[in-house]
Amino acid sequence: APAPAIKTPAAANAKRAATAAPLPAAKRTAVSEAAGSEEEEDAFHYAEQISSFDVLNWELGELGERRGVYGGATADAARLRADALEFRKQLIEIKVTAGQLTMEAYLAELRLKILLEQKVAMAQKAKGTLLGKQRAVHYLKRVKVMRDELTTAEAAAAEGSDEAEIEGDQTQG
Repeated sequence: APAPAIKTPAAANAKRAATAAPLPAAKRTAVSEAAGSEEEEDAFHYAEQISSFDVLNWELGELGERRGVYGGATADAARLRADALEFRKQLIEIKVTAGQLTMEAYLAELRLKILLEQKVAMAQKAKGTLLGKQRAVHYLKRVKVMRDELTTAEAAAAEGSDEAEIEGDQTQG
């Protein structure tokens, strides 16, 4: 009988890669240049999970200063993560420019991510480890960034609709 499969991070990444949608050409090139490096895959997977432009900027700031969960990051790991975060920002910008991502859809995604990241934070905290607590704090900070972004965007949208109503009233009178 064949030996049972052992679950390792590499095996999990391989399975995820096999079932994932094809990568865009630029990302495929970046990943292949790393010769299958797990760090590279993990950095890109991590960045793919972020939907908030403000969180991407916040993550880059934390990474650049080596604050929070990035305190012990090596220079190579930090560079890989920064590249992945920058790439994710570019993808969001391209989608907006191409009309593939509307403000309404973006805000709906933010609302969903806020809920999901709160759950992730609680799961990390429940682990009861120092790393779990650090990650929980990190996710809760991301939630705060997204809430601030959402509040600002909703206020701007409300202002825009108020201005449109006022302009409409003036043209009728």
